[in-house]
Amino acid sequence: MIKIPKDIKSSNSEWEELRKNWTADSQIGRTIKFLNEAYDSVQKAINIVDKSNAKGYDRLISLDLGKSKAELENLSSGRELLEGFCEEIHVELEKSIDSPFALKMSEFTDDVFSINPEEIITTQVDINGKLKDVSLYNMIKPALKDSDLGKNFEKGLKNQLRSVTKEPSDTLKNAMVKSIVQAYKGVDVTTASDDDKKRMIKYYEQLYPVNVELMDKFLKPLSSNQANQVDIWNIKFIAYGSPEPYHSAIFLTLPQVKLKDNTNSNKSQRYEGLGKREIYVNFNSIGDCRTFFHEVGHAVDHQLGSPFVYLSADLFNTLESDVFGHIEGIISDYSNDNANDEEAVLEAFKYNGDPVNLTTQQRVIYDEVVGKYQDNWINVKEYITITDTYGGFTENKLIIVPIKGTRALYGHDVINSEGEAYWYNEKKDKPTGAQNREFFANNFADIVMYQGASIKNNAIYYPNSTIEMDEMAKNAVYFQK
Repeated sequence: MIKIPKDIKSSNSEWEELRKNWTADSQIGRTIKFLNEAYDSVQKAINIVDKSNAKGYDRLISLDLGKSKAELENLSSGRELLEGFCEEIHVELEKSIDSPFALKMSEFTDDVFSINPEEIITTQVDINGKLKDVSLYNMIKPALKDSDLGKNFEKGLKNQLRSVTKEPSDTLKNAMVKSIVQAYKGVDVTTASDDDKKRMIKYYEQLYPVNVELMDKFLKPLSSNQANQVDIWNIKFIAYGSPEPYHSAIFLTLPQVKLKDNTNSNKSQRYEGLGKREIYVNFNSIGDCRTFFHEVGHAVDHQLGSPFVYLSADLFNTLESDVFGHIEGIISDYSNDNANDEEAVLEAFKYNGDPVNLTTQQRVIYDEVVGKYQDNWINVKEYITITDTYGGFTENKLIIVPIKGTRALYGHDVINSEGEAYWYNEKKDKPTGAQNREFFANNFADIVMYQGASIKNNAIYYPNSTIEMDEMAKNAVYFQK
């Protein structure tokens, strides 16, 4: 009897339970709240004592309070390090143990269901002393001289054939699809195993024939050339494995849009919405599918909204608040608490702002802020969603090299290839709305492609917008279903 070793795994549900222990309502959460309140009280006490120019005994109190403050800071910092450490262990266990184990089990399961006992071939010496191929079935059957044994063997083999060659259950198919998706989360789809991609696609398409019909019809222009077959596998692999609510959003959108080849066009790859609903991509350079799913994201944004208003239009105010709230926080790191300087520098970053109007000191702060952001965003691929939209809200001031005046990081130009203002309409004196549309499309691509580092960065730079987008998409999908 073959014994399958126990799967050593880190349970996601157990991890989530541990994370709940750090929420505001938990015992640990209440303790942290108490410590934060204590910290604030200590800080106020220190300020009072310092302002009184206290000496002697009072000064000792101040020093003691300062020591308490430092201890509280260390405790809080230690808690954050512990949480981060635990999360890293969980991620590493999942990556090193759970995912490879599940992937191999899906491969093994697929192999088992592909076995046909009649096709198992061995070799046998014939009457002339030569080796010949013979099926295991035909070799064993004549050896069973007893007629009852022969009948039982044949009956048992036929039953086994019916059992083994039968399709795996939907539960098994679903498990295999999920295990392959889990194993390749965040991996460049062009480097994923073709066998794994084909296996995942095969079982997904057996489970969801309606989605297959929608996808094949959408990809028909691409499938007309056999050279694009790998791109089709990659697109299906990502779309089929995408998380909800965006998985449903994709298949709600596909019947409403058309795919067009943009290879020989002078225009950039794009989604044309109003009146057309067409996605233009370069068929000869789909590659890792990032641009492809960015443009699909625009189409999804349009589909989940209305014929004339994109869903993301309702995100604009939240995005603006997230962006300028973050910029304001960075400005304060360099302003020495000078409120006038902070306000002037923040205004310079806005649409109609201009750093040439700043004082020498304010310009120093401005350049420090730009440098800080550009240093943080040096790994461009992980910050695409951030540099593009932060550029959009500042008319690219944060992604331009101050001295050279050239765009340093990923983003759309202030004036597009057709000579139109992309971020801000000067005539109408208002933003164009490209800010929210580009955020939606970029964040959508990050999510469906499981770009872990990008998703984590997006949550930091857009603490409210990322949550709001998920809720809006979930509600819109529910309504359209």
